Amino acid sequence: MLVTEGAIQELAERTKRANNIIIYDVPESTSDKPLQRQEHDKEECRKIITCVSKKVSCDNVKLFRLGKFQAGAPPRPIKVVMKSKNDAIEILRNKTKLDKPSNIKSDQTAMQREYLKYLCDELENRTNNGEQGLTIKYIQGQPKIICKQEIKN
Repeated sequence: MLVTEGAIQELAERTKRANNIIIYDVPESTSDKPLQRQEHDKEECRKIITCVSKKVSCDNVKLFRLGKFQAGAPPRPIKVVMKSKNDAIEILRNKTKLDKPSNIKSDQTAMQREYLKYLCDELENRTNNGEQGLTIKYIQGQPKIICKQEIKN
């Protein structure tokens, strides 16, 4: 029963996060006024999203910084709640068009992050043991280790 409940909770959490993207390395405003900081973040996110895809509208998206501000620390990531899952997917598919140093990722659950870390460790072990041409690719929403030659086919 507990395994089923855990799976249901994980599925619900993934569904809840499906519309979200996380944008890293966006400089923070130096203003001490919260509204000015929010406007700065909205404008920066609008620029990034417009650069990545002309199809996605930035109207009515919600965004906020993750974590607590600490002077001298790297900029906090911005969580952007898109209007639809399709908007989030469009941004993630086209994020390589971004010419800025910002990095865009999906909003993953702890279990998804743990599994991806496991795959990264496995990829490193296999590469260190002499296997070549391996990479991690998302296939139908699931990360998998594959040979780069499979991508070309």
